[in-house]
Amino acid sequence: VLSCRYFGNFFRLQCQDKIINIFCEDFVTTIKERSIYENDNIFYTGLINGKLTEWEIIPHLDTETKNKKKAIKCMYNFEIKEVKHIYAHKSSISIIEVYPKQKIIITSGEDKFIYIRKAIDFELLTAIDLTYSFGNPVISKYLNIFPSLIKVSELNLLYVLIYDYDKQKTFIRGYNLNGIFFAQTNQEEFKNNNNEDLLFNHFSFTKYSNLIAGFYNSNNVYVLNGGTLTPIWDSELEEKEEGKKEKKEKTKDVKKEIGSKLLEFNPSNGDVYMLKESEIIISTIKEKSKLKELESL
Repeated sequence: VLSCRYFGNFFRLQCQDKIINIFCEDFVTTIKERSIYENDNIFYTGLINGKLTEWEIIPHLDTETKNKKKAIKCMYNFEIKEVKHIYAHKSSISIIEVYPKQKIIITSGEDKFIYIRKAIDFELLTAIDLTYSFGNPVISKYLNIFPSLIKVSELNLLYVLIYDYDKQKTFIRGYNLNGIFFAQTNQEEFKNNNNEDLLFNHFSFTKYSNLIAGFYNSNNVYVLNGGTLTPIWDSELEEKEEGKKEKKEKTKDVKKEIGSKLLEFNPSNGDVYMLKESEIIISTIKEKSKLKELESL
């Protein structure tokens, strides 16, 4: 388990019976594993001063297995080695995303820039200024914004979830990997029954690279067209039956919680994982016909 954001300017690696704290020169804002291959031991950290670092976990052979024909790498004995680093941003790094298909690493920070680099040597490929407005009337260079999530689809399109500090609203914007803007969500298309703005909390991809998004203030999910970022489908979520049975008595007199902190979609089985205030709930689409529709999107 990798974790960060400790006041002592360190990040932590924890396994079954060992914990290592790695101290850095500044506060560790984000951490991301590479996960290109099974048992991949590479991960990345971002600091508040804009430093991006690649690390490697080096497991050592357990002494009890050295004499056997097949020595097993044991994670109870390991060390952490810095591979390389670069001062990637002029401010805090808020996001690190790895895209194995193109062998690139993407970072974004409070300087309102997205940088796309080669994973092998951190060579800069593309710089995206999130406040650049030339030719794009929906983008304002005066926006007080914060990028909080980046994902790349199988169609090599980059999507970023942005929080607007001034309006206290969220929106999603789309770019290609050359940094060309092509779409942004329109807040007027995302309202609840009380005509209040829906606040995006996360998004995943459907089978055919459209976006499926959840909200802080709604139990509905929306599918957004991957090219226009307009809603093409929506449905209400309900908890799976096995989860309901387990906590039926516990939640007898508890008011239903609206919205979630995070929502992740699994296209292989149609399950939706929702992070609530104090629990993770596995949900599904309420109507079976709707679930079949989702599989075709």
